Amino acid sequence: FSEALAIRREIGDRPGVVQSLQAVASAWRDRGDVKRGFEVLSEALGLAQEIGDRLEQGSILVRMGEALARLGRDPEASDHLAQASELAQAFGDRALQSEAARLGAEVYAQMGDLRAARTEARRALELAEKVGSRTYAGMAHRVLGTILAKGGITDEDKQQADVHLQKSIEILGEVGHELELGRSYQSYADLLHERGDADGAATFNERATEITERLGPKSSPLCEGK
Repeated sequence: FSEALAIRREIGDRPGVVQSLQAVASAWRDRGDVKRGFEVLSEALGLAQEIGDRLEQGSILVRMGEALARLGRDPEASDHLAQASELAQAFGDRALQSEAARLGAEVYAQMGDLRAARTEARRALELAEKVGSRTYAGMAHRVLGTILAKGGITDEDKQQADVHLQKSIEILGEVGHELELGRSYQSYADLLHERGDADGAATFNERATEITERLGPKSSPLCEGK
């Protein structure tokens, strides 16, 4: 990624530089250096603003919001995600809107505002289904299920948490997105553990661990802890 970035800088491919900066930032994030990834994203955002690529700005703001949340800067994260959502709406990009809403739901959950978290998670799911993205829908089901498990009061809430997490596992398994499937396995394992189902929790923990060991460590969902 760094070599591609250097070549694009040399030939003056500014849109390409923006794309390469995002790739480099993602690589740093996956290696656990969220702060350095955020710094690279800041450069990407500045260049995207210079060349007037507003839709690309929205995509970068989403990634910056995710990074800020992992750095414990939740209010800033929420602000970045709100800006991203506005840009996505302006361009009619429902997939980006869904992603911003899903991450926004996780940030609200971290901040303890479970009502706002539920609202954003449901919006993320609705948008994902409208755009026909099964992967985004599967991820939104996981976030909504996790939030309902955290903030559910009634038996119906608890049942809905199960339904959403199981649906997430079903969808992500069908589309073959193993990284997100592993996260959903872990979310469901945590839910079962909290309810005293040790055997069920162990089963899904094992499935999550198998994927993690095979694919390598990646960032966990925000609402499951920083």
